[in-house]
Amino acid sequence: MSFNPTHRHAQGLGRCRLELDPTSRQLLVKTGWFSAPRIIPFDQVRTVEVSTSNAMVKPYVLINTKDLDRPQHRVYFHTGSGAQEWYNRLGAAMDMQGIR
Repeated sequence: MSFNPTHRHAQGLGRCRLELDPTSRQLLVKTGWFSAPRIIPFDQVRTVEVSTSNAMVKPYVLINTKDLDRPQHRVYFHTGSGAQEWYNRLGAAMDMQGIR
């Protein structure tokens, strides 16, 4: 099944990207200027965490995966409400009552 995202987020002129395709049950995550985007199937996601504070670090969603080479993917947002919205969206798409 091809990747066809229904929701997209980009921050920092392409530095961070997060795309969600609930149909194929996959995420596309890009977390830095020089990192390549990765497609992560929902079954590879361990937990998802959110930080809405805008003090020292920008608000972010942290996706922990089962991949031993790159287990964490931190996607930044301009506002805490944007991070919270994506956290809720991922929770609904992945049915994550047990993993958040």
